[in-house]
Amino acid sequence: MREKVFSCLEKWHMTEPGMRIVVGLSGGADSVALLLLLSEYREKGQIEVEALHVHHGIRGETADRDQAFCEAFCRERGIPLKIVKKDVPEMAVGLHMSLEEAGREVRYEIFRCCLEDGFGERVALAHHQNDQAETMLFRLCRGTGLKGLGGMEPVRFPYIRPLLCVTRQEVTDWLRARHISWVEDESNQEVDYARNRIRKEILAPMEAAWPGTVSRLAGTAERIRETESYLEY
Repeated sequence: MREKVFSCLEKWHMTEPGMRIVVGLSGGADSVALLLLLSEYREKGQIEVEALHVHHGIRGETADRDQAFCEAFCRERGIPLKIVKKDVPEMAVGLHMSLEEAGREVRYEIFRCCLEDGFGERVALAHHQNDQAETMLFRLCRGTGLKGLGGMEPVRFPYIRPLLCVTRQEVTDWLRARHISWVEDESNQEVDYARNRIRKEILAPMEAAWPGTVSRLAGTAERIRETESYLEY
């Protein structure tokens, strides 16, 4: 997996020598793996790596646990970490949004502010092929065009997604092989959120019936993006 991610970083020119890359660190498997991989890429890519953890004020003691995990994880590895706390439930009510939507808005606003304040020059997000497949299905169900079916882009500066070349299974297998732990967000099991329903009730059965579905959907998204790019120019 390491070689795949390094190749992805270089294929899409995600970093440049001397850059400081901020990793959005939740404490989950995906962001933990991304932080470790970018840390290992530091010498080769001549980059610096920092982490940013957003405490959403949603899950009480488990959210505090996640923050403590991130603090200990970064401290043990000498990785600079910035913690930002926001009251997402209050924001969701004020903006008439779901918690899921408000949380996303908060994260991206924090990313923008951190970059403006000089805490890093690009933000690395831990979306992988399963997330890409979920995005395609979500947009397809809502109605979309060619651009929407292209899913998330590997690079949309200042954001980069180095894990779009691997599946979640590859991520967790890689961490377990290295005896590296992570924390689980229990809200990922709730089917009240649209993406969770797609993940558990649609994509998981598809993958079980046709192994490799996730990777094939991600590959289709990439080909659609290439087609869209060609048509645009």
